[in-house]
Parts: sequence; structure tokens; C-alpha cells
Amino acid sequence: MASSTLKDATALDSGPRAALRTLRLLSHIASFPEGISLARLSEHADAPKSSLLALLRALAGGGYVLQGGGKYLLGPEAHRLGLALTPAISLTRIARPFMGDLARQAGETVLIALLDRETHRAIYVEKVESANSIRYTVPLGTSRPLYCSAAGRVLLASLPEEEIEAYLWDTDLVPLTPLTVTQAAALRPLLARIREEGVAVTQGEVSTEVSGFAAPLIDEAGRVVAAVAMAAPVSRSTVATCRLKTQIRNAATLISRALGMPQAAVPVPRKRRRPDLHPKGK
Repeated sequence: MASSTLKDATALDSGPRAALRTLRLLSHIASFPEGISLARLSEHADAPKSSLLALLRALAGGGYVLQGGGKYLLGPEAHRLGLALTPAISLTRIARPFMGDLARQAGETVLIALLDRETHRAIYVEKVESANSIRYTVPLGTSRPLYCSAAGRVLLASLPEEEIEAYLWDTDLVPLTPLTVTQAAALRPLLARIREEGVAVTQGEVSTEVSGFAAPLIDEAGRVVAAVAMAAPVSRSTVATCRLKTQIRNAATLISRALGMPQAAVPVPRKRRRPDLHPKGK
């Protein structure tokens, strides 16, 4: 209902202009922690009170704005959004130089993925593309399933066991290619191996022509906050799997140290027998 109202309120604008107008309005309100009146907001935003009122009502309906005592101030959803954005911005700013180094050394596209807990998907929030003419590219904001993408598996493996089990039982593990692992019984040992080795590798599971390599990014509290990933054409990556695994793991360690990761949290690779990828049953 709120989103429908917001759409109606911004009907006079279109596309990016409507979104920019909304963000600027929230920015104006944020400048007055004690609240701002409609009249004063109209002056600051240089917009008619009538048009602002419709937008404010929509934002209030979504919890982004609160009204009281004739004044408007930011609501809980606006604060939640701010808290969510701040770590992501800080993370990508710290990670980007290391991503650039990795992209040059490996010759492949490097990405940062965050876990969207509402959709249970991995979302790409930063990238440095390969300089190769044949390379993997994806728009920022693109999401991938947790169960079959390298970054997604790293993020899934970082969750508590009960959350992993709930995800495996509740999620429709749809095959995106003939190579996609869709058995929960096969995914469990893969996730355990990721936790032990600190790296995930997929080949042709999201797209038959793309391989993925990913490793966890760990903050000062020892928490996995994101995944750094590399995507490469299968034709190029199959002959360089060991090298790419080492490079993505090393880059993740460098970024994590820049984030304040405790030394004890560094994953130590251990050899392990390869699990059966296709056992029967959930």
C-alpha cells in the first residue's frame, strides 16, 4: 500500500528524477534531528507544500518519516536504511584497491557480494572488471542464489547451522544449468568444506560458461560481512583453478585484515576428500 502511494505521489516526476527528489527530501529532513515544519521544508526543498505533502504521507506510510507536533523527522526505516548503507560503503571503499590489484593479477572480474537476508540471495555491490576482451560482466545490484553461486555459498556457509538448515529445507533448489547442485545432502558437505578451506569454487552452475571463486571477508569482530568473488570464463579458469583459488583467498585475507580481522579468524586450508556431489535426498 505504501509503495503504491509513493508511486502516486511521484507521478509528476519520472524514473531517476523521482528517486532523486525523494532522497533529497529525506536529506533535508535529516538535517533537522528535532524535526522540521512543512513550511520550512518547502523553503529548503524549494518545492510547493502541496506536492511535498503527498510525498511525505507516502514516506510516513512506509515508516521513513514520522510526524509529530507539526514537524517531520526521520522514521525507523530511514535509520535502518542508513545503518545498512554505511557498512557497505565503508567496506567497498576499503576493498576496492585490493580488488583492482586482484583483477590485474588474475585477469578476471572481481566482485563484492553482500547477503540480503530478506530475499536470501547474494547481491553484487561493487566490481572491478577484467581487462580481457572476453570477460564476465554483471550490473551492480544483480543478485544470485546462495545455493549455486560461489559468493552465495560463502555467505550461506557463514550462517548458523539452524539458519542453513532452514534455508535448505525452505528454498526451491532450482537447477540453473545441468551442472547446478540441487541436493541439500550434497550442499551440506560443500558448505563445510568452504568453512574449512576459506574458499568456494563453482563451475558452470549459474551459467554453463562461467566459473566462480569466492572467499569470506571478515570484520574486526570475526564476523563474515561479505564475500569477495572472481568470475571467469570456464574455458580460461579450468586450467588455472588452483592459482585462482589461491589468489581469491589471499585477496580476501588482505581485505579482511584491512577491516580489522583478528589473526585467529584467518581460515587455514586443509586437505579433505572430495564429497559425493550427488547423493539422494534432502
